[in-house]
Amino acid sequence: MDPTSPERHDAGPSDQPSRGTAGRESLEPTQPRPRFGIDVARTPRAAIVTLTGELDVVCADTFKRRLADVTEDEPRHVVIDLRSLTFLDSTGLAMLLRVNETSHDQGFALWIVSGTEDPPSKIFRMTGTAKILPLVEEPPDFAAL
Repeated sequence: MDPTSPERHDAGPSDQPSRGTAGRESLEPTQPRPRFGIDVARTPRAAIVTLTGELDVVCADTFKRRLADVTEDEPRHVVIDLRSLTFLDSTGLAMLLRVNETSHDQGFALWIVSGTEDPPSKIFRMTGTAKILPLVEEPPDFAAL
């Protein structure tokens, strides 16, 4: 595989009802939850990981395996782009905190890209983790580094 081409892995859809319907019966058929997707693009200086859908307990093993693959190559920089996530639970948050710890242990620079009003940013503010995680609104320009 070309090292600069993105790799994609999707977790299957869930049979659970979509978020926001807890406690309510609906006569309409429920739509499957959005798939969790993880794309990895590699450049000479960085690994860029783009997450889509929902980062939760259902996809925890997939996320852990893919991040282990990414960091095994000892990149100098890792970017995790969360702007396309629609949901983040406590398991997803714990995994991001663990990646942050791993970046310190293994010596790679980490950026977590999250918009100011996307679902993950609200969780970061509510939990106080916005002060811990290396959050940015735009990915770094590696040509300028």
